Amino acid sequence: MLITPCVPWLIVGLAVAVPVAADPQAGAVIRLLSPPQRLISGRAEIETLSIDPEIRRVVFYLDGEEVAKRGRPPFAAKVAFASPPREQTLEVKAYGERDRLLGGATRRWISNRLPG
Repeated sequence: MLITPCVPWLIVGLAVAVPVAADPQAGAVIRLLSPPQRLISGRAEIETLSIDPEIRRVVFYLDGEEVAKRGRPPFAAKVAFASPPREQTLEVKAYGERDRLLGGATRRWISNRLPG
């Protein structure tokens, strides 16, 4: 598991990239990009970065529940985060032909804590 701290101006929290592809050699490259605001509350545009041309569909999950699907690039979605802000987990999964799971990424936001 790769653990990467968020860039301070993006968001207060911890970003965790978790590969979920069954075959790492054939895994899709997809990452969740952080929104520019420090606190995420209410609806926020969530973008992904992907360079795998085999991706046909991307599904977004917030705290384990499906919240959006996209069938073509750019793979982005408006997600309704908790208000007031609290710790939440956003996950994205990329699928190819015949709904084959290619890969994914997870990001956990702790948006109501101050750095330090």
